[in-house]
Amino acid sequence: MLPFCPAHLLFFAILGVCCFALGLWLAFFRQGTPVAWLTELQGPLFEPMAAGQLTLQGLREQAPEGALWVRREEGRVVLSYGGRLAAAEASLDLLGELQLEDHERASLAQASGADASPQRLAGTVVQAMSARRLADVVLTPAEPVPIRDLVASLGEPRMRYALGQGEGWFYPQRGMTLMVRDGTLDWLRVTPRAALGEVREGEAPTAAPARLPPATEHR
Repeated sequence: MLPFCPAHLLFFAILGVCCFALGLWLAFFRQGTPVAWLTELQGPLFEPMAAGQLTLQGLREQAPEGALWVRREEGRVVLSYGGRLAAAEASLDLLGELQLEDHERASLAQASGADASPQRLAGTVVQAMSARRLADVVLTPAEPVPIRDLVASLGEPRMRYALGQGEGWFYPQRGMTLMVRDGTLDWLRVTPRAALGEVREGEAPTAAPARLPPATEHR
């Protein structure tokens, strides 16, 4: 057995401390940091939407400079509120589809002549529809959100599945579907939990959100 001099022991002690510090740093790096805007919007936006209680008025309080649009999508008329909101120093595009009955869609189609091109509606219509509930809300962040930070905020998804060019993350208890691509969040959709029911892998939401023109370009 080879003897160790004090210098050798000191070297191994320093090496052990460095390895321990590196392990802690890697663990912290991989753990991620909770996303501030996900936390900030939980009370005013995500939970009411997941509970099926979010109204157009509640959505406008988060993005007051938005606008109401009508368009025809897959054979049906869709009424959506689009805008931009700021939360925890982050900028996000917002799109919320209003709940409509079939006869309301038919009347709206006849009155507006809606086609595939979005048409902006007058502010008086926004006021008249302020108590209407939302069918879903989609947020698209302007800045990349790493997936490790999503996990730090939301935990691991219940289900992962192929979605377009990326991967879908499904959180049924939160009413959330996330699209992640190239290691970052592409968009996040919140739907009432009651509308999801018992969703199996082949039935998970897959449709990408529509894109509306910025409201500021049409004022």
